[in-house]
Amino acid sequence: MCTGGLALDSGLVLALNEAMARNKMDMPVVSHEDSIYAGAIGAAIWGAFRHEKLAELENMAKAS
Repeated sequence: MCTGGLALDSGLVLALNEAMARNKMDMPVVSHEDSIYAGAIGAAIWGAFRHEKLAELENMAKAS
């Protein structure tokens, strides 16, 4: 599966498929129309997680 900003670049997918064939790797490279959002979704989830954890740390009492 090809994901990220170039996932819909048909030339890239073709080049990857050709490289796989040259290296005798019988596995096609495919892409989905929504695969360009994979990185953004992952970053948003990670950002939300970090925001929650940092908010919890800020609410803890400071050592004196």
